[in-house]
Amino acid sequence: MQWLSWRIYQGVRADEGELVLVLDQAGRDDVLREVVAALSVVGATPLVDFDDVQTVSRLIALADPAALSRFDAHRQDWWQRCARQIVLSDGTRDMLDLSSENVRLWQAARERLSQIEQARSLPTLIVAT
Repeated sequence: MQWLSWRIYQGVRADEGELVLVLDQAGRDDVLREVVAALSVVGATPLVDFDDVQTVSRLIALADPAALSRFDAHRQDWWQRCARQIVLSDGTRDMLDLSSENVRLWQAARERLSQIEQARSLPTLIVAT
């Protein structure tokens, strides 16, 4: 696993002092911990955002709609400050019930964050786990 995390670091080339967004869409704690350690060793600061199906499903089921409408409020600052992004993906993004209002609110918040990424041309490394 250490080899994988080192290869991920090499792919993203984070520098000392940089804030690196680690978007965990896979829910693989073993991979996440190794990536965080590899970034920390070189002096970068990993900022983890849990976005895996299990976590998001729970969030959508339990969160108040008003809170979901503001889901991205503080994250927008994070996305503006990050120098790079690593996306840990397992390819299971289609498992959410797209009919609920909470899903639509969450998707709108995520879309606003995606717009920041696109506007900044944030260097991104996507890792299939």
